[in-house]
Amino acid sequence: MSKKIAFTEDQNNAVNAKGGTLFVSAAAGSGKTAVLTERVKRLLSDENESISPDELLVVTYTRAAAAEMREKIADALRLEVSQTGNKRLKKQLLLLPCADICTIDSFCAKLVRENFHLADVMPDFRMLSEQEEFGFEQAAANEVLEQLYQGEEEDISLLLDLFTNEKSDGPLYDAVIKLYKYSQSYPFPKKWLLSLSDMYDPDKPISETIWGRTVLKDIEQGIDYAVSLSEGALKTAARDEKVYENYSFAINNDLSQLNNLNNLVSEGDWASVVTALRSFNFERLGSGAKKAEPNLKENAKKQRDKVKDIIKKLSDYQLPSQSEHREDVYALKPSIKLLINTVISFYDKLNEIKKEENSYSFSDILHKSISLLVGDKGEKTPLSKALSEKYKEILIDEYQDTNEAQDILFYALSKDGNNIFFVGDVKQSIYGFRNAMPELFLRKKESMPMYDGVAFPSQIMLDRNFRSRKTICECVNHIFSRIMSKRMGELDYDKGERLVAAADYPPSSESEVELIILNAPTGTNTQDMITLEAEYVAEYIEKAVKSGFSIKEKNNRRPVRFGDFCILLRVNKGVSTAYYNALKKRDIPVTTASDSHFFSTREISFIHSLLRVIDNPLLDVPLAAVLMFPVFGFSADDLANVRIAGREEPLFTGLCARAESGDKKASCFIEAFTGFRNEASRLGIVDLLFYLFDETGIFSVVSAMDHAQERRRNLLALLNLAKEYTGGKEGSISSFTLFLNKACAGGKGVEQSSLQDSFEHEVKIMSIHKSKGLEFPVVIIANCSKKFNDKFTRENLLIDRKTGVGILRRDIATLSKYKTASLIAAQLSTEQTERAEALRLLYVAMTRAKEKLVMLCSKTEKSDFSFIDNMIDEKGGVYPFAVRKANSFYDWIAAGLVNHPDAELLRVTDKTGRIEIPESAFSLKITTDNLCEKEAPEKSLEFSSKPDRETTQLIDERISYVYPYISLKRVSAKRTASSLAHDDAAAQFFAQNKPSFVSEQSNATVRGTAVHKFLELCDFKSAAKASKSEAKRLLNDGNLSQEEYEYIDFSKIDKFFCSPLGIRLLSAQSILREYKFSVFRRAGELYEGLNETSADEQIVVEGIIDCAFYEGDKLILIDYKTDKINDLETLKMRYQKQLNAYKNALSQCEGKQVAQAYIYSLYLSSEVEL
Repeated sequence: MSKKIAFTEDQNNAVNAKGGTLFVSAAAGSGKTAVLTERVKRLLSDENESISPDELLVVTYTRAAAAEMREKIADALRLEVSQTGNKRLKKQLLLLPCADICTIDSFCAKLVRENFHLADVMPDFRMLSEQEEFGFEQAAANEVLEQLYQGEEEDISLLLDLFTNEKSDGPLYDAVIKLYKYSQSYPFPKKWLLSLSDMYDPDKPISETIWGRTVLKDIEQGIDYAVSLSEGALKTAARDEKVYENYSFAINNDLSQLNNLNNLVSEGDWASVVTALRSFNFERLGSGAKKAEPNLKENAKKQRDKVKDIIKKLSDYQLPSQSEHREDVYALKPSIKLLINTVISFYDKLNEIKKEENSYSFSDILHKSISLLVGDKGEKTPLSKALSEKYKEILIDEYQDTNEAQDILFYALSKDGNNIFFVGDVKQSIYGFRNAMPELFLRKKESMPMYDGVAFPSQIMLDRNFRSRKTICECVNHIFSRIMSKRMGELDYDKGERLVAAADYPPSSESEVELIILNAPTGTNTQDMITLEAEYVAEYIEKAVKSGFSIKEKNNRRPVRFGDFCILLRVNKGVSTAYYNALKKRDIPVTTASDSHFFSTREISFIHSLLRVIDNPLLDVPLAAVLMFPVFGFSADDLANVRIAGREEPLFTGLCARAESGDKKASCFIEAFTGFRNEASRLGIVDLLFYLFDETGIFSVVSAMDHAQERRRNLLALLNLAKEYTGGKEGSISSFTLFLNKACAGGKGVEQSSLQDSFEHEVKIMSIHKSKGLEFPVVIIANCSKKFNDKFTRENLLIDRKTGVGILRRDIATLSKYKTASLIAAQLSTEQTERAEALRLLYVAMTRAKEKLVMLCSKTEKSDFSFIDNMIDEKGGVYPFAVRKANSFYDWIAAGLVNHPDAELLRVTDKTGRIEIPESAFSLKITTDNLCEKEAPEKSLEFSSKPDRETTQLIDERISYVYPYISLKRVSAKRTASSLAHDDAAAQFFAQNKPSFVSEQSNATVRGTAVHKFLELCDFKSAAKASKSEAKRLLNDGNLSQEEYEYIDFSKIDKFFCSPLGIRLLSAQSILREYKFSVFRRAGELYEGLNETSADEQIVVEGIIDCAFYEGDKLILIDYKTDKINDLETLKMRYQKQLNAYKNALSQCEGKQVAQAYIYSLYLSSEVEL
């Protein structure tokens, strides 16, 4: 950070405003992250406020954003300290790691772990992966549905009729899961679920229900559109006497019926609206206009045909009458109640499974956090009140992506909502599939007054865009001012929402905004069109780079390169691969943000197979895959010889036989494999992967393969996946292998978006969702013609936040299906919500571009631009109803740009010139081209006959280089004291314990945890008198769970306090319990065989000492053990290193030598001194 940012007035207000809650609506590229960072820095710097870092809660949307923000705040504080030498800032900088700058998931996980006894979880719970949660959901659903089928409910048959088909009960399973998932976005899921059935009231008039109001509102919008079109048709007809004479009667008749229908809708007269729609009559147009001006006649006719289409679509809703609606609701209500009860049973069963596994999803932890902070009636808990006092300010980034469950959490942590700093942009709310609720943002935006420096709460608008060229900003404004409105998009894109270009760019001769429309041969199928479009894009990028047009980098200009291009796709599936292949075909470096073929790549398949074989050597197929990979280099003939050595035996048996008979290749593998198995028995999965990568030389192997960089990246992604899976814990090879098997079977890829910044020389391909928060010099929004997914129109059950559960009714007696008012309303509301989000998705895509924006659309040769004519009014505005009924980005982009001066191509079908063409603040380039298969240029091969002596000498030097710290390759930079005990024990005691699948090891772990927890929390003197009574006190206080209480053997506790060591402890002057430490140790003290230089390296050793106490000036250490070991000497030998580490650490921290150290075995009721 070399200089301070010059903030605008609005940004300064957002940074400095104090006195209450502040709501900041920040447009794309407006520097909201810089504002948020600066606000935190100034809060920490302000001596008048006296805010410590741990008194702030900063919530971001991703871990990467949280890490980046923490680093930026640290950089800002360092700069301030270097310039001022302020001692207070130095302290704040040291305390910054204590600040809660994190994601909502991380915060909730921390909150639950710190209060696990109140949250009814074990403190060492694990976060579930998406694949694991799917497995749990499947198990819970199967059990619950099986119980449902065995019940005696009369409505079961009706429910099954609604949600089963001739093949399976899959639809019912999907309905249960869908309702459960949706409920998780609410703070009290069960309450929300129960409220859904309350909407099914047969006695309530349909027009007074949310369903009726939603349908009538939609009809009103359709009629308004039809009226506008009819009035436009009448104006067009009036320009020619013959046309008006023949067409005006029919059009005026249409208008009369439409206005009458509009009045009925306004009055809420459901029955009359249904009747009017069903009886709507279109008079025939007069036939005497043959000699009229053909363009005017055709235009008026097209507008009227569109009105007919609108009325037909409204009629196709098949609206029920009041009596039909009452019958539907009465028939469906019992089934809805049973469905809701089934979902609640599923909810309980799933939680039961998760509790048994001590594993939870992020959603579970969020709701456990809510239960810690909020009572059933919404009141604050004591913990909530304490945290409200702790946090001086709560800052929430990306607020537009929150939901009600998260929102109530923020409120519970705040001082009654009066110390929250919200920042976000509702136009960038694109995570509806994650249950984001942009309406929460809009509600606050509409209710809060503008900032005046006095009154709070208030809002500030940040509209300056510091990212994009002015041309791009004006293009975004031009399109969205016409297609985004409150009626379609949930807010009006007016002056307050427009982007104000503030980025400093030099003039450019290059076209900064391009719309490219490609014509594909008639009959081209969808996939072929995608392929042809991808080839066009590859050629376009190649030509652009060769042309050498320049872009800005810092304060200089440089030629554009491949890494400056980003291809954005609305949908990745089935599309990104075509673009990837087209670019590779031209040898253009490319990377993707997500790889759905991740597990099928050779390097990942090899590591996956190797892990499976290490876990179980008797798996033939994975073993064959491992042997034939270049690491071990077995040929097909080698494998055949192995098979011959043991025809009826597993492949591994034959391999061992070949090794014993002197086969060198087999012997080398068995030797390496034995090492792998040994290391797997003591290492966590992440460390094991590091070890395997090193020992197999996999990085060197893939470096010699094609696409080496991608393969190395895949291996790093696998490592990241393992880290995420273990959540910082060790994790077993068996569980991780099972996880990989499920992930592989599910066909899901591994996201690698976190790696994108590392590959600056490659074209990026990513979904628009992945691009949020990023920026690129050149953005190509491709595949804009892809149709929106209208799958919801075919669903038998729809869930909508506004209309609840919409459901199809089946009449078994007549084998008929009926659309109910609830389903029609849910379909309309879902369409409105999804189209609004698609609009915001287009906004996000367009605002990623810094210097050049290219929008790419494809169509067949026969299709023209006439579809635009009926979407727009005379001034170029797009009718909201037409926006909602659009099929793709292409429709919106074309309609939004049609009245631009440079868009003559889009107006070729407007023969009457009815569209006004205003002046524009930006230039636009629109081109068309024909799609055809592109041939990649032939590659020329050049050979050099003589090697370069200097180069070969340099290669020799580098090949012969020996890393001076090679002996440290297996030395960890940080160790836990407990892990030191495992080093010696791994070899000496590996066979003493039964495997977990044939023992009660998990119970032993819980028992050990319970005993340690009791000894940590109990009052020693009370426990010595009556340990069971003291445990009951802890149980009643919520510090012990019932399960933990039941696992404690109180006779062993009593014997401890009666032992000589226990009596000494009770008489101690000072007692230290659960003593946490972190100290440095020489590597040579922990690892044998290191050279002198390596042995002096410092290693961090950390841990927690069970108990220590002072006897006069003497320091005595005690470590409790619950191991079922019958020999104290064996116990002593096993934990010698661990206790030595404890002694060393305690001496360093307390500044006194440890006089005595004991292991007390609760199993043997005896101690042993070390």
